Amino acid sequence: MSSRKKTTPRPQTAAAAALTPMDDESNIGESESVQVSVRVRPFDSRETNASLTSVVAMNSKSRTVTIFNSLSKEKNVITRKKTFQFDHVFWSLDSPDESGGEPVGQAEVYATIGRPLVAHAFNGFNSCLFAYGQTGSGKTYTMMGADPNAVGGADAGVTPRLCLELFQMRERIEAEGHSKWSVEVGYIEVYNERVSDLLAKRK
Repeated sequence: MSSRKKTTPRPQTAAAAALTPMDDESNIGESESVQVSVRVRPFDSRETNASLTSVVAMNSKSRTVTIFNSLSKEKNVITRKKTFQFDHVFWSLDSPDESGGEPVGQAEVYATIGRPLVAHAFNGFNSCLFAYGQTGSGKTYTMMGADPNAVGGADAGVTPRLCLELFQMRERIEAEGHSKWSVEVGYIEVYNERVSDLLAKRK
C-alpha cells in the first residue's frame, strides 16, 4: 500500500519533473491519497513438493484478483469465489496470468509503486509505502530483495531501489544549484503490536 498526504508543494525542480511518470496509470493522481497494490508470489519449494494447487487468479487488464475456495475433493470443482479490484496488481508466478499478462519482476514493481513516491517527496508531498501480509507472503522479498545487503541487481527490492534513486535525485537537484537537501532515516518494526527502533543501540 502506498499513500500520499497532500501538503503545500514546493516548486517542481527539473530533476523531479524528469522523474515523474507520464503514464497516468502508474502516477498518483491529485485526488488519490491512498493506493493499494497486491502481488501474487510463486510457489515456494515446500508448496511445490506438496503439489499444491493455486486458488488465486489475477487479471492484469481489469486489475482484479479472484480468490477461490478449496477444490472439492469429490467433484474437483470450484464452488465459490470472491473477486477484488486494486489500483495495481502484480503477478509473479512463472506462467502468464489469466489475461495473458507476463510475470512481473522487481524492477516493474518499483517503477509502479516506488518511483512515483520519490518524485512526490521532492515536490513537497509526504510519501509513505508499506507492505502488509501474513508470514511467508513475500513482503521481505518485495521490499528488500533476495539479499537485503545487496545494493543493486535484478532481485533488489523496493527499499534499496528507492533509497538509491532518492540520493541520486538529491545530487541532481543540488547540482542545479537551487537548494540543499538533508536526509534523515528512521527504521522501525511493528510486530505483535510492539514497535521497535531497529537503528537504536542495543543494551
